[in-house]
Amino acid sequence: MSIKVSAIHYYPIKSCGGITVDSAELVEKGFKHDRAWMLVKEDGHQITQRDFASMALIKTRVNPDNSLSLDAPDMDGLRVCALQDGPVTKGIVWGQECSAIDQGDAAAEWFEKYLGGKCRLVMMKEDFRRRVDEERLPDREFVSRFNDQYPLMMISQGSLDDLNEKLEFPVLMNRFRPNLVIEGCGPFEEDSWKRFSINDIVFRVVKPCTRCVIVTIDQEDASIGKEPLRTLAGFRKIDGKINFGQNLAHESNGVINVGDALTVLE
Repeated sequence: MSIKVSAIHYYPIKSCGGITVDSAELVEKGFKHDRAWMLVKEDGHQITQRDFASMALIKTRVNPDNSLSLDAPDMDGLRVCALQDGPVTKGIVWGQECSAIDQGDAAAEWFEKYLGGKCRLVMMKEDFRRRVDEERLPDREFVSRFNDQYPLMMISQGSLDDLNEKLEFPVLMNRFRPNLVIEGCGPFEEDSWKRFSINDIVFRVVKPCTRCVIVTIDQEDASIGKEPLRTLAGFRKIDGKINFGQNLAHESNGVINVGDALTVLE
């Protein structure tokens, strides 16, 4: 059986609900619109599901005019124009300060009402270049948006199936928030790859994705448990870190479709 792309996801607002598509445009910073927006505290630091598990239930949609539509339980919907004009503020991701544009009071008030805490919605400034892991990728500049670090993350269906066989109650792939899901390879086979291609786009497999408590949040109802982190700790812990999935950097742009073949190069 050949290896192929089985699902594509992107997440317009970091740590909020994602979008599943049949085809996605891959631009320099990752999939178009992926993690382009982020919620921040008053000091500019990122807000994630670690702070508010209910962020999982915020549904997002990017409209043809690049505006953002938002829905959440017991909330009226909101449409937010993508603002790239205005005073530059900051969005801080794991200590790395990024240039951003505040998306206005209406958006902030909507999120504050839903979450019950002070926050602002910011969008990464279009011309800001956030360098990705110069130590592991020294030969050229790779950039991303408000991702934890790398522009893309991939998991094989076989790896999830293997994990679910060890769990009393299986979990969905959305616990792990991948951009690419692939099928046709064995469990954790992707761990051994260094480079692969899809539609003539070459991807580098940079490092395993380190997992935190967010994977214990059910993305369907925002309830919090101990799994699957507890089980993963029993067989996917390396150097004190729990790993599941692989972080990627891509060498060119293009379009990725569900059903596209994946060719391992190295």
